[in-house]
Amino acid sequence: MPDNNTPVVCRVCGRAHPMRDIKFDENRKQYVCRNCLSKSQPMTFEEKTDTFTDEKTVKDILSKMVKYNCPKCKYHFQRPEGKEVRECPYCGNRNIERASKDRASKILQESSDWE
Repeated sequence: MPDNNTPVVCRVCGRAHPMRDIKFDENRKQYVCRNCLSKSQPMTFEEKTDTFTDEKTVKDILSKMVKYNCPKCKYHFQRPEGKEVRECPYCGNRNIERASKDRASKILQESSDWE
């Protein structure tokens, strides 16, 4: 089940909003935030760049994501930092590993030990 607090970027204003505040705009044929949906005119380029710097950017959001691996089904996923992960969203396994940068080097080391 998706989390309604997961940040999603509005296609019009470029700001991050909780998923529950994103709606489909029939006129634009895309998903936008409630603020942009209520406006009758799209924002100008100057308005977009001014407000975009005040809010969270996509890069800020992605840098605060934590990566996880499921050892049972090998599913890789990520969640916002500080959000508790109880089980794999794919298979429901409760034994979830937090992905680390050392994992790849560990696997390569183990494979070289086989020879």
